[in-house]
Amino acid sequence: MFSFMQNVNKHEILLTNKNPVSENTVLFRFSCNENYSFKAGQYAFFTIANKEYSDEKGNTRAFSFANSPLNKGTIEICARVNKSKFSAFLYTMNPGSILYLSDAKGDLHKFFEYSDKLVIFSGGLGITPVRSFLQDYHLINSHKSVVLFYANKNPSKAAFLDELLHLNRLNVNLNFIPVFESHSSDNPDFVKGKIEAELISKHVSEPELYNFLILGPPEMVNKVESDLRNSGIQEKNIYTEKY
Repeated sequence: MFSFMQNVNKHEILLTNKNPVSENTVLFRFSCNENYSFKAGQYAFFTIANKEYSDEKGNTRAFSFANSPLNKGTIEICARVNKSKFSAFLYTMNPGSILYLSDAKGDLHKFFEYSDKLVIFSGGLGITPVRSFLQDYHLINSHKSVVLFYANKNPSKAAFLDELLHLNRLNVNLNFIPVFESHSSDNPDFVKGKIEAELISKHVSEPELYNFLILGPPEMVNKVESDLRNSGIQEKNIYTEKY
């Protein structure tokens, strides 16, 4: 998704909190200067300053912002703590630990901004920039029409599931469809299976009026993109990022 190029990380941030949001997945919260700015959908490079940290890949990684840009002085990111040496070490750091942050980067926010009707397909940590966008969407009382398909193996692996269900109840223009390969819940909103063309057509009428955003694991992104193109959606109306 991101290239780990040499980058100047000049903004000092402090780790303030870390909370599990799903199985093996943690939300990290940092305090920062209130003048620091980003847009929903962007990312930045985070650098661990601790001299005890040693990694052949270096001490800098890219993460998408997980919170609304309107929450000044706060930055949130999401990581699987068993996925990499970097995120595992980050999980061991104590509140008050210092990291360094680059300026915000990326153009995904433009797709959010110019789409009045948007269908989002998200899987795994692809939900991180989507959460940032939806928090912003709710806080500014946006009237955009948004359909969100969120695919996971089961509910325990779905980061921010309860929060997304809550946002769905609060926003009449948001249609949230959680999709699980397996689940034992009696929640009527849960869909069992995978994101397939039939499920998309059930929830998206007049697809020619929408833009389509696909964020998630490569296999999911490729499958959904293929289904959309086979249904006649033009390439210019599809944006993808693989996580």
